[in-house]
Amino acid sequence: MVKIQEFMERNGIRNQTELATKLGLTQSAISSWNAGVRSPTYETCIDLLKMGMSIAELFGDDIASLVSYGDMTDDEFDKKVKASIV
Repeated sequence: MVKIQEFMERNGIRNQTELATKLGLTQSAISSWNAGVRSPTYETCIDLLKMGMSIAELFGDDIASLVSYGDMTDDEFDKKVKASIV
């Protein structure tokens, strides 16, 4: 689950609507990530990382499953990340 609240607090983002506006999304999209109902798209994950979201905030509890793939090529890792968030 994406840890939206931690990221928003650390970056002075007041609410989900403000974050949604910055990302060009709807507040309901942000809310669904926060509830664990949906995950951001690959492109949105890249945008969140560029805004300063940490890998741990982005992938939450799923990060452990990704870290074990250290011997993958970049392309293989990208495919695994895409599969885990879409």
